[in-house]
Amino acid sequence: MIRALMIALAAGLTLAAPAAARTLDVDAHVSANFLSSGSTNVLAGTLNDQALGHGALRESSHSEGDESSLTGKARYVDGRGTLSWTEALRTQATSDSTLSVTGTWTAARGTGRYAHAAGKGTVSGTVDTRTGVTHLRYSGTLSHDPERLHVPRRQAHRYHATIHAIGIEIDSDGVATVAGPVEGLTPAGGMLVFRAKQGVPRTKAPFIFYDGRGTLFGYAYIERVQNSDGSTSIIGRGGQFQGGTGRYAHVKARGRAVFGGSRDPDTGVVTLKLRGTLVY
Repeated sequence: MIRALMIALAAGLTLAAPAAARTLDVDAHVSANFLSSGSTNVLAGTLNDQALGHGALRESSHSEGDESSLTGKARYVDGRGTLSWTEALRTQATSDSTLSVTGTWTAARGTGRYAHAAGKGTVSGTVDTRTGVTHLRYSGTLSHDPERLHVPRRQAHRYHATIHAIGIEIDSDGVATVAGPVEGLTPAGGMLVFRAKQGVPRTKAPFIFYDGRGTLFGYAYIERVQNSDGSTSIIGRGGQFQGGTGRYAHVKARGRAVFGGSRDPDTGVVTLKLRGTLVY
């Protein structure tokens, strides 16, 4: 009897052992624009990859004496985890309005799906110096050992969030993709990506928020008012959190969210304030 029990316990321990680390072939495509530039350049944008999936990214870099040589760091976030890496980049003018970008990246750390991340690869791409629109390709390999997500008991969370976002590109239908970091919506902070029709005073803007523990998605109705100083006021006219994934799989909004902000005419950066209550 005792021997049988020991065998059963050993089998149970074997079944409960953590999964082996996984290795992914990375071929990620990033579309981004500058939130700020100068001694430190800060980019925000979207990342799409067959292995990683889709999410958002914030990247910062600065020159090391030679303005064409840059040292940077980036943080990718999706609904399943976060991944941070360092970069060594080099830029070269290929025309009056285009810079080529080449370099290498090395994984530094990760959370959630990307816990215990290790890997490296190459970076290549271009920067449009007139608009700031940047396209980068990250290639290489990444190994990771996913952590299990802990989901605590549901409760109400009041938030006072600040969003700083930048337009990336406008498609053929006049819809702009806008992305940027968010502080205060969830404890971890994250990245927001939304799409808004340009050239109209009012529009419905679908959005998705990533913070590494899950996603929140929905839509907002916004009104734009042109001011005499060239800035644009953005007025929230309602909206809805439609759902989420991971930590926020059963999210519900309590009451109505209040939001608004402005767009700077010189930098193009959109700053929004958002407050309300979410139950998750």
